[in-house]
Amino acid sequence: KAFTDADRNKWINASLDTTPPLMPSPLYQTVAAAQWSSVELLIEFKVDVAAQYEGTSMLKGWIKPMTPLVESVKSREGRFAGTMLGDKLEAIAVLLENALKEQKSGGVKDEGPLPPPVLRKRTKSFEMKCSGGLMLHTQGHPNLKYSLDCNFGSSFCSVRAAIDSESGNAFAIKAGNKAHELSAKDPEAELWNEIVIMRKLEHPSIIKLFETYEDDTHIFMVFELCKGGELFDRLVSEGSFPEATVMRVAYQMCSAIRHVHERRICHR
Repeated sequence: KAFTDADRNKWINASLDTTPPLMPSPLYQTVAAAQWSSVELLIEFKVDVAAQYEGTSMLKGWIKPMTPLVESVKSREGRFAGTMLGDKLEAIAVLLENALKEQKSGGVKDEGPLPPPVLRKRTKSFEMKCSGGLMLHTQGHPNLKYSLDCNFGSSFCSVRAAIDSESGNAFAIKAGNKAHELSAKDPEAELWNEIVIMRKLEHPSIIKLFETYEDDTHIFMVFELCKGGELFDRLVSEGSFPEATVMRVAYQMCSAIRHVHERRICHR
Protein backbone atom coordinates (compact mmCIF):
# COMPACT_ATOMS: atom_id res chain seq x y z
CA LYS A 1 0.00 0.00 0.00
CA ALA A 2 1.34 3.44 -0.94
CA PHE A 3 2.44 5.83 1.82
CA THR A 4 -0.05 8.68 1.45
CA ASP A 5 0.40 12.37 2.30
CA ALA A 6 -1.94 11.86 5.25
CA ASP A 7 0.24 9.01 6.54
CA ARG A 8 3.35 11.15 6.13
CA ASN A 9 1.81 14.10 7.97
CA LYS A 10 0.67 11.83 10.78
CA TRP A 11 4.01 10.16 11.40
CA ILE A 12 6.35 13.07 10.83
CA ASN A 13 4.50 15.08 13.49
CA ALA A 14 4.00 12.20 15.93
CA SER A 15 5.86 11.87 19.23
CA LEU A 16 8.80 9.50 19.03
CA ASP A 17 7.68 7.86 22.28
CA THR A 18 4.51 8.61 24.24
CA THR A 19 5.46 6.63 27.35
CA PRO A 20 6.73 8.77 30.25
CA PRO A 21 8.95 10.64 29.98
CA LEU A 22 7.47 11.96 26.73
CA MET A 23 9.84 12.01 23.75
CA PRO A 24 8.50 14.74 21.44
CA SER A 25 8.31 14.75 17.65
CA PRO A 26 11.44 14.80 15.45
CA LEU A 27 11.16 18.56 14.85
CA TYR A 28 11.59 19.42 18.52
CA GLN A 29 14.40 16.91 18.92
CA THR A 30 16.39 18.27 15.98
CA VAL A 31 15.82 21.91 16.94
CA ALA A 32 16.86 21.18 20.54
CA ALA A 33 20.06 19.62 19.20
CA ALA A 34 20.59 22.60 16.81
CA GLN A 35 20.76 20.23 13.83
CA TRP A 36 19.76 22.76 11.21
CA SER A 37 20.25 20.43 8.23
CA SER A 38 17.85 17.88 9.79
CA VAL A 39 15.34 20.67 10.42
CA GLU A 40 15.63 21.61 6.75
CA LEU A 41 14.92 17.98 5.74
CA LEU A 42 11.87 17.77 8.01
CA ILE A 43 10.52 21.00 6.52
CA GLU A 44 10.91 19.53 3.02
CA PHE A 45 8.60 16.71 4.17
CA LYS A 46 6.03 19.29 5.33
CA VAL A 47 6.46 19.00 9.09
CA ASP A 48 4.05 21.25 11.01
CA VAL A 49 6.30 24.15 12.08
CA ALA A 50 3.39 25.97 13.73
CA ALA A 51 2.80 23.19 16.25
CA GLN A 52 3.85 23.96 19.83
CA TYR A 53 5.69 21.73 22.29
CA GLU A 54 3.13 20.14 24.64
CA GLY A 55 5.47 19.09 27.44
CA THR A 56 5.04 20.23 31.03
CA SER A 57 8.56 21.66 31.34
CA MET A 58 11.12 23.14 28.99
CA LEU A 59 12.75 20.69 26.57
CA LYS A 60 16.54 20.60 26.97
CA GLY A 61 16.17 23.57 29.28
CA TRP A 62 15.16 26.11 26.63
CA ILE A 63 12.26 25.07 24.34
CA LYS A 64 9.21 26.45 26.14
CA PRO A 65 5.91 24.54 26.28
CA MET A 66 2.97 26.00 24.35
CA THR A 67 5.14 28.72 22.78
CA PRO A 68 5.91 29.22 19.06
CA LEU A 69 9.08 27.27 18.36
CA VAL A 70 10.69 30.11 16.42
CA GLU A 71 10.37 32.37 19.49
CA SER A 72 12.36 29.93 21.62
CA VAL A 73 15.01 29.64 18.91
CA LYS A 74 15.41 33.41 18.52
CA SER A 75 15.60 33.90 22.27
CA ARG A 76 18.37 31.32 22.55
CA GLU A 77 20.17 32.62 19.48
CA GLY A 78 20.74 35.97 21.19
CA ARG A 79 22.58 34.29 24.07
CA PHE A 80 25.08 32.63 21.74
CA ALA A 81 25.59 35.35 19.13
CA GLY A 82 28.94 35.03 17.37
CA THR A 83 29.45 31.34 18.18
CA MET A 84 28.94 28.27 16.01
CA LEU A 85 25.89 27.38 18.11
CA GLY A 86 24.51 30.87 17.51
CA ASP A 87 25.07 30.49 13.76
CA LYS A 88 23.17 27.18 13.71
CA LEU A 89 20.30 28.66 15.71
CA GLU A 90 20.19 31.62 13.34
CA ALA A 91 19.94 29.23 10.37
CA ILE A 92 17.14 27.29 12.11
CA ALA A 93 15.23 30.51 12.81
CA VAL A 94 15.37 31.46 9.12
CA LEU A 95 14.18 27.97 8.11
CA LEU A 96 11.25 28.09 10.53
CA GLU A 97 10.25 31.61 9.46
CA ASN A 98 10.35 30.57 5.79
CA ALA A 99 8.27 27.50 6.50
CA LEU A 100 5.75 29.40 8.63
CA LYS A 101 5.34 31.98 5.90
CA GLU A 102 4.68 29.30 3.29
CA GLN A 103 2.41 27.33 5.62
CA LYS A 104 0.24 30.39 6.35
CA SER A 105 -0.09 31.18 2.65
CA GLY A 106 -1.20 27.62 1.88
CA GLY A 107 2.00 26.77 0.05
CA VAL A 108 1.94 29.85 -2.18
CA LYS A 109 5.26 31.73 -2.28
CA ASP A 110 4.12 34.84 -4.16
CA GLU A 111 4.92 37.04 -1.16
CA GLY A 112 8.56 36.10 -1.48
CA PRO A 113 10.33 33.87 1.06
CA LEU A 114 13.11 34.91 3.38
CA PRO A 115 16.64 34.26 2.06
CA PRO A 116 17.89 30.71 2.64
CA PRO A 117 20.04 30.11 5.74
CA VAL A 118 23.79 30.28 5.35
CA LEU A 119 26.15 29.20 8.11
CA ARG A 120 28.83 31.84 8.51
CA LYS A 121 32.47 30.92 8.12
CA ARG A 122 34.25 32.98 10.74
CA THR A 123 38.02 33.25 10.44
CA LYS A 124 38.69 36.05 12.94
CA SER A 125 38.33 36.36 16.67
CA PHE A 126 35.66 38.54 18.17
CA GLU A 127 35.38 40.11 21.59
CA MET A 128 32.87 39.07 24.24
CA LYS A 129 32.10 41.08 27.38
CA CYS A 130 33.47 39.81 30.68
CA SER A 131 34.05 41.15 34.19
CA GLY A 132 37.54 42.32 33.25
CA GLY A 133 36.45 44.07 30.06
CA LEU A 134 36.59 42.05 26.84
CA MET A 135 37.53 38.43 26.11
CA LEU A 136 38.47 36.91 22.77
CA HIS A 137 36.53 34.03 21.23
CA THR A 138 37.94 32.38 18.12
CA GLN A 139 36.42 29.82 15.80
CA GLY A 140 39.41 27.58 15.35
CA HIS A 141 41.72 25.25 17.31
CA PRO A 142 43.91 26.71 20.08
CA ASN A 143 47.01 25.13 18.49
CA LEU A 144 46.95 28.21 16.24
CA LYS A 145 48.40 30.09 19.22
CA TYR A 146 49.41 27.55 21.85
CA SER A 147 51.79 24.61 22.00
CA LEU A 148 49.90 21.81 23.76
CA ASP A 149 51.64 19.64 26.34
CA CYS A 150 50.56 16.82 28.69
CA ASN A 151 46.93 15.76 28.97
CA PHE A 152 44.82 15.07 32.07
CA GLY A 153 41.05 14.85 32.46
CA SER A 154 37.97 12.78 31.50
CA SER A 155 36.43 11.66 28.21
CA PHE A 156 33.93 14.55 28.25
CA CYS A 157 36.34 17.31 29.30
CA SER A 158 40.11 16.96 29.13
CA VAL A 159 42.68 19.51 30.27
CA ARG A 160 46.10 20.06 28.74
CA ALA A 161 48.99 22.23 29.80
CA ALA A 162 49.84 24.71 27.04
CA ILE A 163 52.48 27.30 26.24
CA ASP A 164 51.71 30.57 24.47
CA SER A 165 53.92 30.44 21.37
CA GLU A 166 54.56 34.20 21.48
CA SER A 167 54.96 35.03 25.17
CA GLY A 168 56.10 31.65 26.48
CA ASN A 169 53.59 31.86 29.35
CA ALA A 170 52.00 28.65 30.63
CA PHE A 171 48.23 28.07 30.62
CA ALA A 172 45.73 25.22 31.03
CA ILE A 173 43.35 24.50 28.15
CA LYS A 174 40.12 22.66 28.90
CA ALA A 175 38.48 20.91 25.94
CA GLY A 176 34.80 19.97 26.14
CA ASN A 177 33.06 17.70 23.64
CA LYS A 178 30.04 19.38 22.01
CA ALA A 179 28.22 16.07 21.55
CA HIS A 180 28.49 13.55 24.38
CA GLU A 181 26.15 10.58 24.21
CA LEU A 182 26.16 10.02 27.99
CA SER A 183 24.90 13.53 28.75
CA ALA A 184 21.16 13.96 29.37
CA LYS A 185 21.41 17.69 28.58
CA ASP A 186 22.84 19.54 25.60
CA PRO A 187 26.65 19.32 26.14
CA GLU A 188 27.41 22.29 23.88
CA ALA A 189 24.98 24.55 25.72
CA GLU A 190 26.27 23.33 29.10
CA LEU A 191 29.82 24.30 28.08
CA TRP A 192 28.63 27.76 27.06
CA ASN A 193 26.78 28.14 30.36
CA GLU A 194 30.07 27.43 32.13
CA ILE A 195 31.81 30.06 30.01
CA VAL A 196 29.08 32.62 30.71
CA ILE A 197 29.58 32.08 34.45
CA MET A 198 33.38 32.22 34.27
CA ARG A 199 33.26 35.47 32.29
CA LYS A 200 31.44 37.10 35.24
CA LEU A 201 34.14 36.22 37.78
CA GLU A 202 37.29 38.17 38.62
CA HIS A 203 38.85 37.11 41.94
CA PRO A 204 42.42 36.16 43.01
CA SER A 205 41.20 32.87 44.51
CA ILE A 206 39.11 31.82 41.49
CA ILE A 207 40.78 30.40 38.41
CA LYS A 208 40.81 32.95 35.60
CA LEU A 209 39.42 32.34 32.10
CA PHE A 210 41.45 34.23 29.47
CA GLU A 211 39.90 33.31 26.11
CA THR A 212 37.92 30.64 24.30
CA TYR A 213 38.12 28.70 21.03
CA GLU A 214 35.83 26.28 19.22
CA ASP A 215 35.86 23.97 16.23
CA ASP A 216 33.20 21.63 14.84
CA THR A 217 33.48 19.12 17.69
CA HIS A 218 34.93 20.86 20.77
CA ILE A 219 34.90 24.07 22.79
CA PHE A 220 38.21 25.11 24.36
CA MET A 221 38.70 27.30 27.44
CA VAL A 222 42.09 28.85 28.16
CA PHE A 223 42.59 29.11 31.94
CA GLU A 224 45.46 30.19 34.13
CA LEU A 225 47.62 27.19 35.05
CA CYS A 226 47.44 26.20 38.73
CA LYS A 227 50.34 23.91 39.66
CA GLY A 228 49.63 23.51 43.38
CA GLY A 229 47.50 20.39 43.06
CA GLU A 230 44.46 19.44 45.16
CA LEU A 231 44.10 20.85 48.68
CA PHE A 232 43.10 17.43 50.02
CA ASP A 233 46.21 15.79 48.51
CA ARG A 234 48.39 18.44 50.15
CA LEU A 235 46.72 17.81 53.50
CA VAL A 236 47.25 14.06 53.17
CA SER A 237 50.93 14.47 52.27
CA GLU A 238 51.67 16.92 55.10
CA GLY A 239 49.42 15.34 57.72
CA SER A 240 48.21 18.66 59.10
CA PHE A 241 48.43 22.41 58.52
CA PRO A 242 49.59 25.09 60.96
CA GLU A 243 46.78 27.26 62.34
CA ALA A 244 47.97 30.27 60.34
CA THR A 245 47.79 28.26 57.11
CA VAL A 246 44.29 27.03 57.94
CA MET A 247 43.13 30.60 58.57
CA ARG A 248 44.62 31.81 55.28
CA VAL A 249 43.09 28.97 53.22
CA ALA A 250 39.70 29.35 54.91
CA TYR A 251 39.73 33.09 54.23
CA GLN A 252 40.58 32.51 50.55
CA MET A 253 37.75 30.01 50.10
CA CYS A 254 35.15 32.12 51.91
CA SER A 255 36.23 35.23 50.02
CA ALA A 256 35.87 33.41 46.69
CA ILE A 257 32.42 32.04 47.61
CA ARG A 258 31.31 35.51 48.68
CA HIS A 259 32.45 36.90 45.32
CA VAL A 260 30.43 34.20 43.51
CA HIS A 261 27.31 34.84 45.61
CA GLU A 262 27.53 38.59 45.06
CA ARG A 263 27.15 37.88 41.35
CA ARG A 264 24.06 35.76 42.05
CA ILE A 265 25.83 32.51 41.20
CA CYS A 266 25.26 29.48 43.42
CA HIS A 267 28.34 27.34 44.17
CA ARG A 268 27.78 23.67 44.91
